[in-house]
Amino acid sequence: IRLAEQTDGGSAVVDSLQQLLKLIKDFHWPVVVAKQLFERLFYYINQTVFNELMTSPDRCTTISGFQIRMAYSYIEHWLMVDCSDGPFAEPIIEAGTRSIE
Repeated sequence: IRLAEQTDGGSAVVDSLQQLLKLIKDFHWPVVVAKQLFERLFYYINQTVFNELMTSPDRCTTISGFQIRMAYSYIEHWLMVDCSDGPFAEPIIEAGTRSIE
């Protein structure tokens, strides 16, 4: 999802992450593989946002900054609340909080 198309405050990203986590649990992926996948996904999200900000000077506004922060808040909330149980909780939270900081 491009930043320009992201108008729902990040809930589409969170929905995708939630669906992915469900599939990982349903197919009994090893925790270490799931952790690495989420680390790479969070890195990709950060990289995509950064690259779009660098290539689109019109994105460097207070409003865009607020929208980005709100989207990251949705992801942080998902990490701390919706991801807080099960064997995948600690590795995914660790991967997410390290990449969002």
